[in-house]
Order: sequence, then structure tokens, then C-alpha cells
Amino acid sequence: MMNCVGHLAPGQWTAAQDNSVRYLDPDYWVELAQLLERGLFDALFLGDVLGVYDVDSQSAEPAIRNAAQVPMNDPYRISHL
Repeated sequence: MMNCVGHLAPGQWTAAQDNSVRYLDPDYWVELAQLLERGLFDALFLGDVLGVYDVDSQSAEPAIRNAAQVPMNDPYRISHL
């Protein structure tokens, strides 16, 4: 999981049951943790990157335009809200 609108499934945000638009809402993360607890998961990994992907056209513009893990927040900051 990443603290962003879209991670590895571009367009998933369009599904009716997707809540990733709430990625800035601490309750979103609490609800996800509760769901994982009910499913007996032991952990949740929050991935992060240090910058914007720029392998296409040597520019960050395509990543920004397509929300390819952009914008993304530091999971450490979210965990301390």
C-alpha cells in the first residue's frame, strides 16, 4: 500500500468501492487497519519513494498527469497524526 491516490492499479479509483481518494484522511487508515485485523493480517507495508517517476520522456510530467503514485505523502507523517 502507498499513501497516494493510485498505486499499482491505475484507474482503480473509479471503482465504486474504492476509497483511495481519502488517502489524506486518518480515518481511512484506521478503517484499513481494522479491516486487516478482521482478516487476521499481521502487518501492512506502506511503501514510499523519494521522488516522482521520470523514466518517460525524461520528465515528471507524465507521472503527474497520470497520477502514477503522485501525489504521495510520507507514511511516517501519517502514522503520527
